[in-house]
Amino acid sequence: MQPQPNKIYFNDYDSRVSIVVSNRQNRPITKPDDPCPFCPGGLEFVDSNGCYFFKNRFPAMGNESCEVVVFSPDHNRNIFELPAEHVEKIIRLWIERTQYFIDTKTMKYVLIFENNGAEVGATISHPHGQIYAFNFVPQVPKNELSNAGCRFCNKADPRLIISDTQMFETSVVQAASYPFELIIRAKEHLSSLVDLSNIQIKDLVISLLLSLKAIAFQFTTPMPYMMWIHQGPFNNEQEVSGHLHIHICGIYRSEKTMRFIAAGELGSGVMFNPIDPYDAADMLRTNISK
Repeated sequence: MQPQPNKIYFNDYDSRVSIVVSNRQNRPITKPDDPCPFCPGGLEFVDSNGCYFFKNRFPAMGNESCEVVVFSPDHNRNIFELPAEHVEKIIRLWIERTQYFIDTKTMKYVLIFENNGAEVGATISHPHGQIYAFNFVPQVPKNELSNAGCRFCNKADPRLIISDTQMFETSVVQAASYPFELIIRAKEHLSSLVDLSNIQIKDLVISLLLSLKAIAFQFTTPMPYMMWIHQGPFNNEQEVSGHLHIHICGIYRSEKTMRFIAAGELGSGVMFNPIDPYDAADMLRTNISK
């Protein structure tokens, strides 16, 4: 039986969009003893230069719009444990796939993201990310766009900055939803990954590694995190240009203790963060200096 096409719904009382993804109920959830589909010999393994992509067999949207990016053939090494030259390959693959979707002329937004850890929904433990290409601009990145001027062109409060390289600044989000929430922003107003020069790519490698290490090693065991890249929009949606930046959210509030967003927060849109962002910045700066 062919899977039913995904349905998209738009709320008539707010700006939320929901896509029904019943086909994803059957996607694999690997157990520790199961063979990994991304390791050499696995179903999805590709013998490449170390990182590769493939079309998602259980797409959240059309199959041509959803891709999986495997960061390396090593089942036990996260991005922050890879050498800089390998992380550069991952970023260049992100750039290549972004350009591919731009060139379709129909895609308006390209979202690159990673869920690192079972606690944030990763169903396969082998480190990997995903790419979703939308034929509309999703509401969250749309909310960041403004005709009144780019908010990401402004330098962060120095007390919140945890790393400051030549071309990128990483800071803790002041009104953070999660205890350890970072933004890596390009200092120059670049709309997307495809605008990066070779020098900027190498500088982004440094910023990304510093940021992920600071999050991962806040506690004695690596902290699960969520990461997503905001860029674009594309193809006739450029009346307001986006500013390339990366969100990283560490989800523990203390050792192995999850921070859950609950009803009072979802119902109000007001977050109640258990850790002061200025304290979080101090903690993460200490991790970087180790």
